[in-house]
Amino acid sequence: MRRFLPSILFYSLFSFYSIISHGQERCGTVIYENQLRSKNPSRGTTEQFEHWMNQQQFQQKLNSSQERIMGATYNIPVVVHVLYNTTAQNISDAQIQSQIDVLNQDFNRLNADAVNTPSEFLPVAGSININFVLAKQDPDGLPTTGITRRNVTQSGFYFRTDDVKIKSNDYWPSENYLNIWVINFLDQFLGYAQYPVGSGLSAGLTGDEPSSPSTDGLVIKYTVFGTVDAGNFSLDSRWNKGRTTTHETGHFLGALRHIWGDDEFDEDKCAGTDYVADTPNQSISYNNVCPSGQQISCSKSNMYQNYMDYTNDACMNLFSQGQVSRMVTVLANSPRRVSLLTSPGLLPPSNLATDINLISIDSPSPVFCLTSTAPVIAVKNVGSDVVKSFKIISTINGKSTVQIISGLTLSSGEQRQFTLQNSNFTVGSNALSITVSEPNGFTDATPSNNTRSLNLVVNTSTDIIPLRQNFDGSYDKDWIIISQGKAKKWTSIASNKNLSLAFSAFADAVIGEESWLVSPTLNLSKNSKASLFFDVSYATHGSASDELKVLSSTDCGLTFSKAEYDKSGEELSGLISTSSWAPTTDKDWTREYINLTSLTGNDKTRFAFVFTNGNGNNLFLDNIEFFTDDNADPVKVDAPYSIYSSSSEFNITFNLSERQDVRLQIFNMIGQVVVDHQLPDILNQTYEGDLRLQTSGLYIVRMQIGNQFYSTKVLVNH
Repeated sequence: MRRFLPSILFYSLFSFYSIISHGQERCGTVIYENQLRSKNPSRGTTEQFEHWMNQQQFQQKLNSSQERIMGATYNIPVVVHVLYNTTAQNISDAQIQSQIDVLNQDFNRLNADAVNTPSEFLPVAGSININFVLAKQDPDGLPTTGITRRNVTQSGFYFRTDDVKIKSNDYWPSENYLNIWVINFLDQFLGYAQYPVGSGLSAGLTGDEPSSPSTDGLVIKYTVFGTVDAGNFSLDSRWNKGRTTTHETGHFLGALRHIWGDDEFDEDKCAGTDYVADTPNQSISYNNVCPSGQQISCSKSNMYQNYMDYTNDACMNLFSQGQVSRMVTVLANSPRRVSLLTSPGLLPPSNLATDINLISIDSPSPVFCLTSTAPVIAVKNVGSDVVKSFKIISTINGKSTVQIISGLTLSSGEQRQFTLQNSNFTVGSNALSITVSEPNGFTDATPSNNTRSLNLVVNTSTDIIPLRQNFDGSYDKDWIIISQGKAKKWTSIASNKNLSLAFSAFADAVIGEESWLVSPTLNLSKNSKASLFFDVSYATHGSASDELKVLSSTDCGLTFSKAEYDKSGEELSGLISTSSWAPTTDKDWTREYINLTSLTGNDKTRFAFVFTNGNGNNLFLDNIEFFTDDNADPVKVDAPYSIYSSSSEFNITFNLSERQDVRLQIFNMIGQVVVDHQLPDILNQTYEGDLRLQTSGLYIVRMQIGNQFYSTKVLVNH
């Protein structure tokens, strides 16, 4: 009975802890990881990762390298992105530095409260020689404090839906930086992290590129970031020693699991595991409490002092040696964790006196019509000296030319466009790479930001409007699909509209990827009015950052200078889907309209449909249709035409499957021809008829469309 009674009391206390902590969820990592896997099946399962972890740890022991690795020093560059809407959310540099200090103390077991570790756990208490450093140079090789700040319009963010929206603010490449976004959560969460991925897990254990690089990092609530031990910071009294960030960094560095095995909702609450032998199994988390003395569950003393439990900050004080071993394995083998250790962000820029940055290639755009044109680039002087000259190497399809720009006065911090000498391209695909170097004749300080490359297509196809493209037949000679690098592209997919173009964003974790669909060059010189319609189908899934733009060019695609249409997320659709989206009914589509009259009179007009990936959901595009009118609500008719009249006037609205000439004749009732017109390039236009000069009576409208003849009676009543 003596052993049974404490057990009853223990479970009563757990019930109490669970009740008082229901309103606060300390960590969202498990939920977040499940979301990533549901959208990116190639990410791999927990079982696959743990198999990889066991293999790596076995190999380390086999090579007698574990002890050597355990003694290594791991320097990790950190960038803290502060997203704030109020002054309170814009936390100070001192508060940020206090959090970096906490990380270094906790992981190295230099924390003052390490003396509070119970004696039974002292033999397994572990430390890892990690040095977290605020980054010293940014991705462009410029000096940085390792802190970025952005004033955002929303008062805060929701954990389940705003991940991409959060991380699209000031993301730095995750292979070189530990990104930490400090925000205000509008729900009950305090933080979450992205687990590391074992090499090869991203493609069913066959590939090397891990998924989700652009969302990799930590997200922490601003009221739990830092410690009151270092200053009078406004922190939550329960979580005011920086241990939330320590906890999430444990997830990030070692795929450390919650110490109770996340089995609190299972029938057997002792069935779960954190895959670490020296952390005793326990039946539930200690959330929002700081217990004292020995606590027992699953027939073992609970290590509630572990950073991977949910206790209040003052209660936490150790990682175990088994947890440290996992972090060592990850830092030695997981692709985006290994690369952190040699990141240029750890070192200050070597020499900033002469340093230029190739910001962008502004012209030509990805699809244009000329085989000879002068590229336009944007260059910025990021050094301290005035740049008077620099060298440009342009490489097109493997052939390089050199050009020297001289006679400049490009001040420090100044950015300017430069038009290069004419370059020759071939019709079809081209590879363009431009490198700037040798400012003032000296070696550039940071050559990593000196080169830009583009895949280009020279397409000389021309057309006129009206025009319709529904992607059911052959279109790829005139309409060009192009993306840069290994980015995904628009693809032809079966839908309830037969075949549509789609961008599969649901499973694409690479934020910011673009795919272009570019029209042939359209001659609008003879048009006084014009409009564009297209169908789009999209359903939001959490993030609202997927974006569709329609860009216009008046120089056949050399530059696309204007966005005629730009919508993202919920603007694209009022539909919501928790799974990979595909339209099944006409109600799943939206018809969009753009007035193009401002572009008429130009003979070199081109349009680009550009999708930018936010890993939200799939977007479908179909029935792109150009009209020679600017009516936002044209008459909808069945093929091939419809006639509707009023007194002495009548209209014929056409709806032909393809553009063709139509012969229009009108006969009076005695068989005389009163109208005989040849209507060129008819597709979807409305023809206005006028019989005011004719007498009242019945008339026959006769049309020849291709080899078919049609007749319709029209009554004229003046």
